[in-house]
Amino acid sequence: GKKVYIIPDECIEKLMVIVEGILDDGFQIVYYERLHNLNEDWLSNYNIFDEGMLKSLLDTVKKKSARIASLTFKQGYFSTKKSTELLLIEEEIKRVWGDFPTAEVSTIANKLPYILFDKVRYSLAYSGDFKRNSEGVYAYKKFFNYTEEQISAIRAEVRTRCESSGNANLDDIDLKSIFENNYEMSSFAIYDFIYEF
Repeated sequence: GKKVYIIPDECIEKLMVIVEGILDDGFQIVYYERLHNLNEDWLSNYNIFDEGMLKSLLDTVKKKSARIASLTFKQGYFSTKKSTELLLIEEEIKRVWGDFPTAEVSTIANKLPYILFDKVRYSLAYSGDFKRNSEGVYAYKKFFNYTEEQISAIRAEVRTRCESSGNANLDDIDLKSIFENNYEMSSFAIYDFIYEF
């Protein structure tokens, strides 16, 4: 038959302290799988062997902490606010990005230990604010340097070329100053950002 485990109060208290600490550190989305994996050693001492059991334990923790009870609980994760999974992860990526125009997926994922690696990678690939810079590296739109004059000049040049020949190729347009202003980004990322204008 089914086994029933009695979970001692110290286990509930310990998980409550850990989750509140995660929230104090600014994390907005936590996947049960990652929370379990990162706390597996001590959780197994209390017969919490998988994320399903962890979710059940969190139900008990919610009764003891109004702060945790106020979180949004979804099938695979909990979050500090109601939003789409992609937007929550995108906000987390922006929060931990740092001051550099580009970053490796692994660096960002390491700063977000409670989010699954594949979710970080997917969010970088499908967010409009990040462009693939090179294999495993993304550029952040916030650091794309341009002036309105440069963008106006590119638009005018594209319009002129389209009117005269029916099409325009960015390779034929002088983008030297934009490339110089964004020397830390690859041409792939720079072109992707320009295409958005």
